[in-house]
Amino acid sequence: MPLSVLLLNGCAGNNTPDNTKNGTAAAEQPNPIPGTPPPTTDTAGVGDYQCLYITIADTGLSYYKLRAVMAKLNTNSHIRIDTMNRYYNAAKNEIVLRDDDEDEMYRGTYAPRRFPSESLSLEYAATYTRATAQKNIALVAGIYETKQSADSMLKVIKPFAGKAFVLKGEVYVGCMH
Repeated sequence: MPLSVLLLNGCAGNNTPDNTKNGTAAAEQPNPIPGTPPPTTDTAGVGDYQCLYITIADTGLSYYKLRAVMAKLNTNSHIRIDTMNRYYNAAKNEIVLRDDDEDEMYRGTYAPRRFPSESLSLEYAATYTRATAQKNIALVAGIYETKQSADSMLKVIKPFAGKAFVLKGEVYVGCMH
């Protein structure tokens, strides 16, 4: 993964501790950053980074299990799925863009979801936090500019996704080319 897509932990000077225990990634826990009440309008970033709130329905290391959870969540909540032309390449053991994707530079590699949007997708949690294993996958339900919006989505999915939580992250939104 290019260094440019690695993300900083926390926003606007919020130094969140690394919540790993015994090698277990924090994002595998129900909420890796419990009790963090940031301002609802904190969208300031530094340079090409923006503070965003990510509503995550579940996390894990199995793409296929999370894909099944995503399909069930789609059925129950009617939130659309957006794969962004990506799939799980078993030979590479990673989520990648299709080989015929219009983005010639990232064909066959992982290109993360980075901008505010409301849909279901499978993403590497390390895109949004350092407090996770590199291959930990997050079932993202939405990316928002305000915590209030992320919390609203959390209320929608929580009845169908008991492990759901909101993660505050500083996301790289600059040019990746």
